[in-house]
Amino acid sequence: MKQLLDETNNWLLIQADSCEQECMKKVCEQAMEEKKISFCVVYALDPAGCKFTVRSSTDEVRANEAVAYLAESVGAGGGQNDVAGGFLAECLLLAHRQNADYENYFKEKLERYFSQYEIVRSEEYKADLNQMKRYQKKKTRLGVVRTSDFLNEGTPILVRTLEGDMECVSGQDLYIMIGIDGEVYPIRQEKFNHSYEFTDGEPEYTCEQEPVIHNNITGEAYSLVPHIMTCQPRGEYHIYARPLAQSTKVFTQWDRYKYLKGAKGDYIAVREDDLSDVYTIERSVFFRSYERCEE
Repeated sequence: MKQLLDETNNWLLIQADSCEQECMKKVCEQAMEEKKISFCVVYALDPAGCKFTVRSSTDEVRANEAVAYLAESVGAGGGQNDVAGGFLAECLLLAHRQNADYENYFKEKLERYFSQYEIVRSEEYKADLNQMKRYQKKKTRLGVVRTSDFLNEGTPILVRTLEGDMECVSGQDLYIMIGIDGEVYPIRQEKFNHSYEFTDGEPEYTCEQEPVIHNNITGEAYSLVPHIMTCQPRGEYHIYARPLAQSTKVFTQWDRYKYLKGAKGDYIAVREDDLSDVYTIERSVFFRSYERCEE
């Protein structure tokens, strides 16, 4: 089997003889154990193109995300965070490249993928406030839901934010915010009380689909609409933020084993009252939600 190892980024590319997914998974597992690497792609030729399997044992790369990136515009695929698979259609690949050289295609894509992301971990991040501006939230009426109002305490939930999935557990101290685009994100009661206050009127958000969260075990969707209350930012709530110079994966206080993603031009922010609370904000949402503080 032909192999290509990138020791710097700790990934391995293998061309296998069999295109059976289970066989390729086993090749992945064995190679990762032997080479002591954390990310592996195994591919095999198919009459119509190329089948491939991705396996990841690092929290910095999700296998299903990598498959989507590798197959973008030329194939399809899916799977889990640790293992996933896909297919590249030769006819689609030839529409973008001069030949169907799969080894070079995977090599170029993997090199680009691993070089484009900066990794930020909340427990290690040191915000350079000299490179960041001070902002406050605009006085916009937002939605908020107390998870204890409709879920049993201890219910495992999945909150799908704009920047990525966040796993939480319902309880008295867990609230869910609904932003101006209907986006949802978790907040602890203590930080909510410091940053927001309840108010009258309807929340000012628009969205095509109603905001929901999911049971992280059963997948059941819980509509937030029947439980939404209205709040607005307090004047003393501030953040420091700057635009991202490159795509970034941020491991937040909420889950230090899963990341939120920000694209170049999105914003990375920290709370003024907790500089270790680092997160990303989608660019268009940032400009509609925040305003510069007066110096």
